[in-house]
Amino acid sequence: MSNYRPISLLPSFSKVFEKVLYVRMYHHLINNNLLDDEQSGFRTNSSTITATFNLMNEIIDASN
Repeated sequence: MSNYRPISLLPSFSKVFEKVLYVRMYHHLINNNLLDDEQSGFRTNSSTITATFNLMNEIIDASN
């Protein structure tokens, strides 16, 4: 019995707080047009693969 530790509720609270903060910040950045269209990685329907594909297309277009 002396070896048992209590369960902490802080990780659950911090995950909920982080999600709420993320949603509010993301909506603020989108609504105020503060993110560049080329920003990739964490946006919906935009990944690092999309950014690489766009870069390759621009290189090919510039070389033609």
